[in-house]
Amino acid sequence: TSGHCFVTTANLDGETNLKKFYCLRETRDSNNPERLGQLSASITCNPQVADLYIFKGVMSFGSEAGSR
Repeated sequence: TSGHCFVTTANLDGETNLKKFYCLRETRDSNNPERLGQLSASITCNPQVADLYIFKGVMSFGSEAGSR
């Protein structure tokens, strides 16, 4: 797979251009529902903030995912 997607944010910031985002190397092969269901991971992120361009988070995989 190419490991990227295009996202529209027009409803959030009014910009109509598509933004290109890349997946993590660890999730690149989880490109269908069956494989995604087999992924052992957890995501921890900061609370919402008003600025759309600020996001901080951590994705843990495998045994680290179960410890959070």
